[in-house]
Amino acid sequence: MTSAAATSRDPSEALFATPSVVADRRADGSIVLKSTELLRESARCVGDWLEHWARQTPDRINLIYTDLPVALSTNFESAGRYADELKQSAFDALNEESVLVTVEQIYHAA
Repeated sequence: MTSAAATSRDPSEALFATPSVVADRRADGSIVLKSTELLRESARCVGDWLEHWARQTPDRINLIYTDLPVALSTNFESAGRYADELKQSAFDALNEESVLVTVEQIYHAA
């Protein structure tokens, strides 16, 4: 068993627990890893997690959603500029250390 922990900028603060797993090596060559730790209680879905933090920190914005005004597949450069502008707008409007902007293609049901 090997162990490693990812750390933040402050090495005294671990981001993740040290892994504790058991490897089940099977005859077909596959390896099944099983954690020796039981799962802790967690949010049912991302929406529940976002609602929790909205209640805990009502003065902070934890999610901004916008539709991309261009087609990502054909206008990647424009999408990148739009994401940069969105990030800068969030920085200008909010008192945050960092802002994460992700661009994902979402297919809506017809």
